[in-house]
Amino acid sequence: MTPRMHLLSLLGLGAGLAADAVAVSLAATLSGHRPRGREMVRAALVFGLFQGTMPLLGLNLGQLLGDAYQRWGAYLAFVILLALGLKTLWEGRGHVDEQGSGTHLTGLPLLSTALATSLDALAAGPTLPYFGLPSLLAAATIGMTTTGLTLVAMVAARHLRRGSDRAFRLAGGTLLIALGLKILLEHPSR
Repeated sequence: MTPRMHLLSLLGLGAGLAADAVAVSLAATLSGHRPRGREMVRAALVFGLFQGTMPLLGLNLGQLLGDAYQRWGAYLAFVILLALGLKTLWEGRGHVDEQGSGTHLTGLPLLSTALATSLDALAAGPTLPYFGLPSLLAAATIGMTTTGLTLVAMVAARHLRRGSDRAFRLAGGTLLIALGLKILLEHPSR
């Protein structure tokens, strides 16, 4: 396979791994909070950093951890996304004032969500050598793909927001919970 084909395969992997981060950023943007450009760029960079770093950690720590991260990682991701989803649903049901903040992807919620959505990238780490590119370049490509796709999703969601913030909060919370369930169901414990 040529280097170009390896890169295209790696971009496909990056897009697949980015799907969770894109879904979470889309849900957060639709949930009632209208992020500024700087906040969207920061969130996209954090998601990209986690997605790009985790494969390297997976590559180096896979032998030490064995299957433990596969057994417990899905549960951790599920709990984090369930909590964020329930919070968003609570707000969408009118349990906060109309000026309620929705789900903010800043601070600890951003870091915990980036961690939860990057556990798949940790599991993908041992596959990096099979792409025929240096592992650092492969991880950087995954991170940049996630950053770009997440930013595009947030910008698009910001412009899609029409109508009631309540409806978007309900949709965003449901999406977060569904994503947590997806992660849990795709990674059953062994």
